[in-house]
Amino acid sequence: MNIPADQYDEIIREVKSSGKRLNEKLWQYTTGHLHRGIDKVYGKTKPGTQDFETAVKMKHNTARFAAYKTAHQVHDIRHSDNPPAINDKYNQRWLTTEYVHTVRSARMAKRWQQFQRDKDIYPYLKYMPSTAAEPRNDHKKLYNLVKPVDDPFWNTWLPPNDWGCKCSVEQTDRPGNYTEPPADIKPPPAVMRNNPGITGKVFTDGHPMIKRVSKTAKKDIEREFSKLYTKYVRAIAYQKAKKLAGKTIEVGKKKILISNRGIKKALSQTIKDNLLWEIKNFIVAHLDDVLNKAKFLKIESPKKAGERVNIQKTLIFEYDKFYIIIWKTKEHYIFHSIRQKNSRQ
Repeated sequence: MNIPADQYDEIIREVKSSGKRLNEKLWQYTTGHLHRGIDKVYGKTKPGTQDFETAVKMKHNTARFAAYKTAHQVHDIRHSDNPPAINDKYNQRWLTTEYVHTVRSARMAKRWQQFQRDKDIYPYLKYMPSTAAEPRNDHKKLYNLVKPVDDPFWNTWLPPNDWGCKCSVEQTDRPGNYTEPPADIKPPPAVMRNNPGITGKVFTDGHPMIKRVSKTAKKDIEREFSKLYTKYVRAIAYQKAKKLAGKTIEVGKKKILISNRGIKKALSQTIKDNLLWEIKNFIVAHLDDVLNKAKFLKIESPKKAGERVNIQKTLIFEYDKFYIIIWKTKEHYIFHSIRQKNSRQ
């Protein structure tokens, strides 16, 4: 997973000439790998499903973790006599482990939703033996332990609960062994004391790269990360949506024109809630599919005389937690914008 040497040399020059805590290329590299791990599990999930919401939360969580990791890498590059050696440590050894952990956490999060759906029939989870060649002794102490699906035990011990952990759980209708874990068992690392199916987190703030950062540094990292993530997500959505620019989408008997201007306007609309913001970007990126699945609600006339004289009617469609606004002119139906339900837009 190492960044090619010529690209890393360029990054080193950028880092040493910049005063920022984050380097965009380093951050994108880590984020891209971790997001591919999540996509490997969730594939083409869509709004309105728990899987979509969990995947969105995981992507935000891993991108934020990548920001803190990038800050450490930037610091090490600036203070190292051998910056290229840092490439192997951060982008080969550590990133390989983080990617595997991301995939396993995503798989368990997806299974957790199924556990919830089936718990009326199979109300228990059984801790299963690891498939690792050399299982951890502490994890062996949990083999065949059974707890109810919603027992707080799984908030700490749901696998993977250590780096490289290959333990698993199995849903069952048999209460089995209710004995508690032994008192001398070593708890999971702080970063792993988490149920990704509930929290949508792969890396908690217990990770040393987040925990051991000063308040001032955290403030800077969070600010720079917010800007990078907004830019990153919009760019991905635009790459998909721009293929629709200039095309018409048939919805019933209506042909709706998608303009590049409309796409950019919708992507620039800000929403504080990260989940809703992601859904909005998904809608823009998949307008051809979404419009055919959206529910038509009503037609409105311009609110004031003379307002938008070229706009004859406003058509409103509903999709998930949003309204999709279509303008009817004399010549066309035109995609205009997306509005969050219950907002004052």
